[in-house]
Amino acid sequence: MEVVNVSTTISQVNADLALFKTSDIVSGVVHIHDNGTTTVIFDGGYVFGEFHCPACAIKNLNALVCNYIFAHRNCGIEYSDYKRLHLN
Repeated sequence: MEVVNVSTTISQVNADLALFKTSDIVSGVVHIHDNGTTTVIFDGGYVFGEFHCPACAIKNLNALVCNYIFAHRNCGIEYSDYKRLHLN
């Protein structure tokens, strides 16, 4: 078992929006809707997904970053290639 340390920085813009940066790998915007659901949008406009709550959004975001870190360590894959694989 390997432990991966993922650091996520979140800066609140207002009650509905926050900017995030995760381990210098991905960054973007978190939008919390009136009904509590949360949408994560990466820089560049890619919508990562809509989640039940902000905690679920960050959990899934960190899981994505961990998967990328493993792919990069084990296969040397770069983020742009990983993103292309993730989108398909």
